Amino acid sequence: MKYIYIIYLITIICIPLKIHAQYKKIGVDLSLGVGTAVFFEDGSGVVLGLNSHYSFGKNTSIESMATYSIMHKKENFIFTSKRSSISKNLNLLIGIRQYFNNPENKKRFFINALFGLSKVQKTYSDGNIKNIFDKALSIGLYYEQKPYLIGVGLESPDYLFLRFGFSIL
Repeated sequence: MKYIYIIYLITIICIPLKIHAQYKKIGVDLSLGVGTAVFFEDGSGVVLGLNSHYSFGKNTSIESMATYSIMHKKENFIFTSKRSSISKNLNLLIGIRQYFNNPENKKRFFINALFGLSKVQKTYSDGNIKNIFDKALSIGLYYEQKPYLIGVGLESPDYLFLRFGFSIL
């Protein structure tokens, strides 16, 4: 019986949001991606992202993004012991999404530039744990064909992700 109440509550909340989104040009995207470290370390991992955007012009939107990524990395410096680490990152960002073509098109390209905060927890192979709070940045190029999207993004601290996603609102 508890699950029926949860489904009912979700339905009551989501239907008005969907109707509101049609008039106010609000969107929410969920994405999953695979990535690699790009600068001084070798590594690979996965990312889960949630983006919301509000259109305030024909081709421009304000966008916010929350991502959680897990990367397995190996340091690649000349003078270090080449130790490995597991890096868990939480990024909370806000910025601009700029579309290249008209909203009437079902197939649209866009870029985004987002800035915010990042929390990184690195667990090294020798047992050391390092927590870092820092500034974060994400720049991406995406292709959107409602309800799906695909694209690449460069995110803090130094990851390049290939993302696949879909609109949930």
